[in-house]
Amino acid sequence: HSMLEGGIAISRRRGGKQPPAIGGPSMLSQYGITGLPQDPALTGGLVATTISGFSQLGRQATNPQFQNPLSFDYKLNYSRIAGRQTLKTGYEFVEIRTQVNDINPLYGRDAYAGGFSRPANGPADATSYSLADFYFGLRSQYALANYVVGNYRQHEHFLYLQDDFRITPKWTLNLGIRYEFVTPRWERDNVLSNFDPAARALIPAKSGDLFSRSLVDPNKAEFAPRIGFAYSANKNLVVRGGYGMGYVHQNRVGSADLLGINGPQVVIATVNQSNPLDPAFRTTQSGYPTGLTDPKNFVAANANITYLPRHLPDPYVQSYFFSVQHSLPYEMVLDVGYVGNHGVSLPVIGDYNQATPQPTPTSTLSLAARRPIQGYGAITWYDPAAFSNYNSLQVKLEKRFSQGLQFLHSFVYGKAIDNAAQSLDNSNGNDASPQDIRNLAAEKGVSNYDQKFSSVLSVFYQLPVGRGRRWGSKSNPIVDAAVGGWDLSLINTALTALPVNLRAWNGSIPAAFQTVGNLSGFRGGEAFRPNVTGSSVLAVNPQDITNTYFDVNAVVLPTDPSRPFGNAGRNSTRALPFNQLDFSVHKNFRVWGEDKKLQFRAEFFNLFNHTNFSGPNSDRASAAFGTIRSTLAPRQIQFALKLYF
Repeated sequence: HSMLEGGIAISRRRGGKQPPAIGGPSMLSQYGITGLPQDPALTGGLVATTISGFSQLGRQATNPQFQNPLSFDYKLNYSRIAGRQTLKTGYEFVEIRTQVNDINPLYGRDAYAGGFSRPANGPADATSYSLADFYFGLRSQYALANYVVGNYRQHEHFLYLQDDFRITPKWTLNLGIRYEFVTPRWERDNVLSNFDPAARALIPAKSGDLFSRSLVDPNKAEFAPRIGFAYSANKNLVVRGGYGMGYVHQNRVGSADLLGINGPQVVIATVNQSNPLDPAFRTTQSGYPTGLTDPKNFVAANANITYLPRHLPDPYVQSYFFSVQHSLPYEMVLDVGYVGNHGVSLPVIGDYNQATPQPTPTSTLSLAARRPIQGYGAITWYDPAAFSNYNSLQVKLEKRFSQGLQFLHSFVYGKAIDNAAQSLDNSNGNDASPQDIRNLAAEKGVSNYDQKFSSVLSVFYQLPVGRGRRWGSKSNPIVDAAVGGWDLSLINTALTALPVNLRAWNGSIPAAFQTVGNLSGFRGGEAFRPNVTGSSVLAVNPQDITNTYFDVNAVVLPTDPSRPFGNAGRNSTRALPFNQLDFSVHKNFRVWGEDKKLQFRAEFFNLFNHTNFSGPNSDRASAAFGTIRSTLAPRQIQFALKLYF
């Protein structure tokens, strides 16, 4: 028996965001601020304004933004069954065309964190001085990018062979292999460039082969083997295992891997200011310099450019498991297994031109003077040096539905370790960028999603009262409508606490301590950690954990700019555990014949209104350090009616 099948799929999607005031009056017409775009596609609202210690004012710096992919997917598969063996093979080709605007800040960004308003010998109050700087227009940083829409192209080729072989009635073997060739992205009009560390120059794309157009070598030797087996020892016992390898070809890391967002065609100008008495210092009312983002005036020292290594391996994940499943009395099944995976060549985003720390504790060298590649500012580096590792014991006890009862209890004991968080996944102080890109060994720690224990119990129970049930099976319709046919269900979730990454200056970093320059995490910003003393950073017997979760005396900011990197380990402490019980009751009413029914449902989420706290503030430089100011959802009750017909 054999079969040949094929298919074609075309997909077009539009995804993005824009501020509600887009197209409105410009900053020039409203406030007299010069140097910002006048294009209605960008104007409207207040420029993104960051005042250290306060919530951001104005628009998001990343607005507007969009990514609109169009893909053509062609598939051809052939399968053949020959006795105890099933063979499958196939080929897939995907052509991707994506229109992207992921450049920011297109409408400017101002930051106030220099403490310029602090008088000589004035008390330490960084938040108040930042606010005063805002009143006086004393920006510690301003940034602006020009508007360029990229038209990216990529081709994907996949070829596979799979063999499912039933060796004996008890043994089944699954073998497979995939070959994958996915081109690097190129731009329709060759509007992209890459930084060459050897030449210390930006190299533009040009017509020609794949490398000439994408400036990254294609990976042509990506094979992904897979193997699995199942052994049925007897009618009650089954053993299973498997291993598989998969490549990751589409991994959005913000704008860090888009070479179209590079100089000189794209200018992301970031200007740090440290001395208000300098004649070149620009106050807020002075606006932005004319031509700051004009490609003709591109200055590498003022720009944030991008570097992708020429030899850039695709990330891949190896997954493996082994499980034993045994049937038990009373329609129950016990499944005990080991599950793990290992990620290789995962991205970590850093600054290839990361500055060295100050040479002495009293040095005040500028950031530019300490950069190893002079003449360049920050160089966003997509570094394939990250890894991940996950190992777990997973136990599942399931009772199949019988005698009105069904339940499933899943328990996981596991540990996840890595040395970088996914880009834009910045929960509990995590960031895609490290503290020191030159010392990734110090970044090894538990993953930001690591949970040591996870226990989830779900139960469904039919009350044995009513028509068709154990008691009252012949009750009249009125009695049955009142007390018969009720069902109950509950889900109890218990999770251990998620990690918390202690941070030093999770925002604007003092100039003397900077090694990158207040870049966003997805562009390679520095994620400094504080110094810790003692064996624990948690407060001892606090009267109110929402105000004193951490021991403030055990966590201190670095004070020596020649040693800005703190000794706190990444994700070295944890938040609070999560516990919640959800309960529901429902009943079906027969209406207008046997083929129609009306279902009533009452659902109680977090039935006991248990308080589950969010993570604590982990920024040691913040006045709110160690406080918890939010919780997850309280009890919620909802009622519903559903008509089935």
